[in-house]
Amino acid sequence: METWETAELVASDGWHIHITAMPARHGPAALKAVIGDVTGWMLEWEEQQHGTLYISGDTVFYEDIVEIGQRYHVSTAFLHFGASHVDIFGPDPLSLTGQAGIECANLFEKATIIPIHYEGWSHLTEGRSEIEQAFAATGLTQRLRFLPFGQTVVLNM
Repeated sequence: METWETAELVASDGWHIHITAMPARHGPAALKAVIGDVTGWMLEWEEQQHGTLYISGDTVFYEDIVEIGQRYHVSTAFLHFGASHVDIFGPDPLSLTGQAGIECANLFEKATIIPIHYEGWSHLTEGRSEIEQAFAATGLTQRLRFLPFGQTVVLNM
C-alpha cells in the first residue's frame, strides 16, 4: 500500500477494520535507496472509544511522523524501539531511540506507548532500561506500558 492509502477488511461476521499505511523511514533519508521502503500502520474500527491504534513500523522519528499526529487522535502506539544500528549504514540509528519515543509520546498527547522491537537482536543498541530512563527523565513513565511476552493483554481502545 502507498502511504496514506486505506484498505477495509471485513470479517465473516461483518466486523470492519480500516488499515491505513503510515509514513515510516528506516534510518536517515539517504539510506532509503539501500534499505528500501518501510511502512507503519493505523488501525481503526467502529467500536474504538479513545482513538486509533498506531503501529510505527521500523522507523525513526522524522518530519512525516509529525503529520500522523496532525491527522489522527492516537490512543495506543506500538513503537519499534531498539535504536537499531548497523555499522555499514553509518552512525545514525535505523529505528526509534528512547528519546525519539518521547517525541512520539509528545506528538500523540495522551496515547499509551507500548514498546516493541527493543530486544532480541544483536543490532539493537537500546533496550528496556534506556526506554524507561528516557520516559522517567521527562515525567512520562505513566504513559509507558511494557507488555508481558507470550501473554494475552486487553487494551482499552
